[in-house]
Amino acid sequence: IIVEADETKQMAELINEAVDAGIPVVTLYGDSTQSNRISFVGVGSYNLGREYGRQILQIAEEQEKDRVKVSVLVNSYTQNSSQNILCSGIQETVENANKSGTDIEITLVSVDNTNAFSVEESIRDIFMENELPDIIICLNELNTTCVYQAVVDYNKVGQVNILGYYDSETIIKAIDRNVIYATVSVDTEQMGQFCIDALTEYYDYGNTSQYFTADIAFIDKDNVSRYLGGGEDEE
Repeated sequence: IIVEADETKQMAELINEAVDAGIPVVTLYGDSTQSNRISFVGVGSYNLGREYGRQILQIAEEQEKDRVKVSVLVNSYTQNSSQNILCSGIQETVENANKSGTDIEITLVSVDNTNAFSVEESIRDIFMENELPDIIICLNELNTTCVYQAVVDYNKVGQVNILGYYDSETIIKAIDRNVIYATVSVDTEQMGQFCIDALTEYYDYGNTSQYFTADIAFIDKDNVSRYLGGGEDEE
């Protein structure tokens, strides 16, 4: 079994039930560290946080403001240690590599990721506040798309810099239109290969690596044309 997991007790119990029945389980994107899964395939959360931190510093340098307000959208209903690790990577990078002297204020904003409507409601609340953040960091595709739509709907293009996650056609086009500043592209083909490698090694040798970390890259206005062209070729 390959499953996008989480840290809930119910998920761990289900994974253990499968493993007890002789079915190896690989967790993908989200992990279940308390379960008996054989391996986790994901993105290095701390390194991803460091990359987001570098993007924040780049934006702060471009804006030349005394103070930059950053909101990181986190899932309010996920007991996910990777979110905390990622946020630590952001915070440490901003603190240690901030050469501009800009006061960078980072706030975690809880988003109800139960469904698309609840996400839209949570993000609408942000845009109803008196002071909008200068930068909004989204940690999944749905949040990225909803923030992008909110920026357009509330006529805030150019006022809010969006650092997104995933490289869907909508997100890529939004970068090309200068609505989204940058987004993370995860090597999903590599992730899929790692999942198969983990299962194959387990069947062949009885064990496998506990962690496989996929490569990431940032897409921004400087390289977006390459990804736009790629999308057209694939179609």
